[in-house]
Order: sequence, then C-alpha cells, then structure tokens
Amino acid sequence: KKDKKDKKDKKKKKKKDRGDVESADAGDDNDNEAKGEEDEDDDLDENGEDGPNDEEDGNDAETEAFSETVNTCAGFIRAWMTENDDATADTIVEHLTAIQQSEDHVEAKDKLLIFLTGLLSSNCWPADFTPQLVLAWSKQQLLPHAAVLQKLCGSDFMKAYFVGCIEHLCALRQPLLKPHFPIILKAAFEDVEVVSEDDILAWAANDFSEDTTPKGVTEEMHEELKVVASPLLRWLEVDDDDDDDDDDDEEEEDDDGDEA
Repeated sequence: KKDKKDKKDKKKKKKKDRGDVESADAGDDNDNEAKGEEDEDDDLDENGEDGPNDEEDGNDAETEAFSETVNTCAGFIRAWMTENDDATADTIVEHLTAIQQSEDHVEAKDKLLIFLTGLLSSNCWPADFTPQLVLAWSKQQLLPHAAVLQKLCGSDFMKAYFVGCIEHLCALRQPLLKPHFPIILKAAFEDVEVVSEDDILAWAANDFSEDTTPKGVTEEMHEELKVVASPLLRWLEVDDDDDDDDDDDEEEEDDDGDEA
C-alpha cells in the first residue's frame, strides 16, 4: 500500500511540474506578443497611422537647413546689390559665388536659386495675383538682371535648373503663383531669353530629377506643375510643328530651284 501511495504522489508531482512549465511557456509567449505589439505601436502615431521614421526626419532637417541657407544668402546678395546698384553682371556673379561658397548646405548650382530668391522675394510680390499683374511683375523683376541670369544659365543643365527654380518658387515659396507658373516661364523665354522654347519642352519631356530640381520640390509637385503648364506646352508643340513645316517648304523650294 505504501508503494502504491508513493506512485500516486509521484504522478501528481509530475502533473504539477508539467503544468508549471506550460504556464511559464504561455507566459513567455504572451510577453513576447505584448512586446511585439509595443514595437509595432512605436511605429504608429497617435492616430494609429505610420509615424515618421529616422530617414524622413533626416530629409526634412536637410531640406529645412537648405531652405534657411538659401534665404540667408538671398538676403546677403539682395542687400549687396542695393548698395552696389551699378555693379556689372560679372561682378554680381563673382560676389554671388563668394556668398555661396561661404555657406554649407548649398552647391555651385544653387547660386541661381539664391539669386532668383533674392530677386523674387516676399518684399516684392505682385500687388495682386492676376495673370496680367504676374506677367508685368515677372518682367519687372527679371528683365533688369537678364545678363546675370544668362551668365548663370550657360549650360543645358543650368537651364533645366532654372525651370526647377521656378517650380520651387511656385510650389513652395509662394503657392499663389502656382496657377501662373506658365506665365513666368513664358516671360523667361520670350522677354528675358534665359531659356528657350526647346528648353521648356525638354523639361516637360524628361522625368523628374533631383539633380535639376531644388531640395523640397517633390515629384508630385513636379507633375502637378506639368499639368498647370500644359496649355503653354501644347502651344509650344504646335508652334514647333509649324516651324518644321516651314523648314520643309523652304527645302522643297530650294530643290525646285536647283532643278530649274
């Protein structure tokens, strides 16, 4: 009888030990699940949506630093030009280069954005954002400095960056100018002659590029401005086709003259 009682006690102890182990394992699983949920919660904001990550925070900080530097440099060149209103285009470009090189966060190409930001500043927005006033304002601000702009835009790359700078102006600095984006572009090639019609068409045909677009302008903004500029682009394409037809007609006339 004693042996039977000992066996029963051993069985009860095994069952108890097994139950304790299973309970502990279950507790560990619950703890791991809870930790996993906490980790997921860390990636969500207070609305239960994906929160910002470190990479996005870094990009935002870099864009903000870039914007602040551009504004600071634009203030410097604007003040200097006010004091030196008889400076030549070469002298202005030299001083602009010195300002750009003295600052972090901006590259050589950003001299153009700095200069345009200095010209098209919040101190001189048009009195009202109507097409007529925006066109007059664009000419008034850009034409006197056409020589400087032409020097800064001496390559195809910089001409593309000029359009990117106008995107930056209309999408970020003064969104009220967004509907008038094509008006400013038209003034740039018809009056200031800093870019050509072909440069505008090339901008429209090419995909979004961070190289030819200032920091802060996104691909979504770029595509939106393409839509805004579509009437101008259609007009330029028709005009380009007409020029091709005229060239063909002249070639045919030359051929007929040679045969005669």
